[in-house]
Amino acid sequence: MFKDDESQPKSVRRCRSAVSTTISVVLLFAACHSATDLMSESTFAQQQGAFDEILTKSNPFLSISNSPSDSSRPNLLRLDPIDPNGLYAPIVTALAASRDGKWLVAAGDDHAIRVVDRSTGKLHKLLEGHLDWVQSVAILDDNQTILSCGNDGTLRAWSVEPESKSFDVLYRGTIALLSMAISPDNQFVAIGGFGNAIRVHDIRTGKLHREMICECNDQRALAFSGDGLQLASGGRDGVLRIWSLASGDDKPLVPLEQKLHNGRIRSVSFSSDASVVTTVAEDRRLVRYRTHDGQIFLDQKINGGKLMAMTTIDSRLVAVAGADNTIRIMDSEDGKEVHRLVGHDGSVVTLLRSGDELISSSFDTTIRYWSLEKAVQHDAAPYEHPVSARYVDSGVSENIR
Repeated sequence: MFKDDESQPKSVRRCRSAVSTTISVVLLFAACHSATDLMSESTFAQQQGAFDEILTKSNPFLSISNSPSDSSRPNLLRLDPIDPNGLYAPIVTALAASRDGKWLVAAGDDHAIRVVDRSTGKLHKLLEGHLDWVQSVAILDDNQTILSCGNDGTLRAWSVEPESKSFDVLYRGTIALLSMAISPDNQFVAIGGFGNAIRVHDIRTGKLHREMICECNDQRALAFSGDGLQLASGGRDGVLRIWSLASGDDKPLVPLEQKLHNGRIRSVSFSSDASVVTTVAEDRRLVRYRTHDGQIFLDQKINGGKLMAMTTIDSRLVAVAGADNTIRIMDSEDGKEVHRLVGHDGSVVTLLRSGDELISSSFDTTIRYWSLEKAVQHDAAPYEHPVSARYVDSGVSENIR
């Protein structure tokens, strides 16, 4: 469509390429929508697959592996409905990756858990048993055992092995379970949700190990410290609570409490030495808190949507995302934005760092793999979705598709 002149500045050539891609995708998108009423479900799925393929190829930050074993894996996944004749893919709000890099575990609003082979992007195993939305999943260091919890109030254990058809209910409660964390030694699992109790269960036996009571009745974030001796929690009241698990079992636990946010805390994590806790919340703020002196040394307002997810990339960089459909790579020392990854068409609710990739999921029903090597480059231009190219930052008055 445009003549490619390599003598022109790189920024000009990038802009022309983006415009060409935008025009092509918008034409395809319009054609798909105008013909929707005439399509069978299978035809619609094929059109959606073609649309996703263009988005994947046009995005320079979506991960492309040079490994032969990964050559067939798509960089954008949309999970198939449980019903073979179903039209709508599930919304994925829970992700976990095995330590050996073989499996990706995904779950969400259709109550099912899918184990995906990361080398091919194909379904390895479908796990059914939850009766409501699955809110959190984890896979233990044995690369075989999966834990999950959800709105049905149950904590369940599963096996990756195809021949294993059953699951164990480790706990069954009466309120929705919204968050879960695994201790570093894989001995305990902490769960919280719509209630005033945070429960720590023995993974092997399912027995209750500890119970902590707090005033926040909506626990959305849990994390163990690296030594397993502390547990951080956060929820609706914006208060960070840090529980010491080193005291005797017969003593009631009293947390260290610090009001950090004016909105629901969505994610919390410890630094490797447990000296710093990092949080994000729906008040659009990234906060870092020192545990030894109780000081907040970073309180960064991010001009975008409500923050709903965070993951640590390294000792300095974190990825945050939320309701503006955007992933931001942030320098947690000075609060500056290093890079921005745009491509999702819905709120980004899960972020996961696995190896050299960042994995995200969204209300747009897609799972995306991003190359961290490219994402942390300071001189790289931000990628803008071909269809939502007008969107840059919800802090300004621009339409978001």
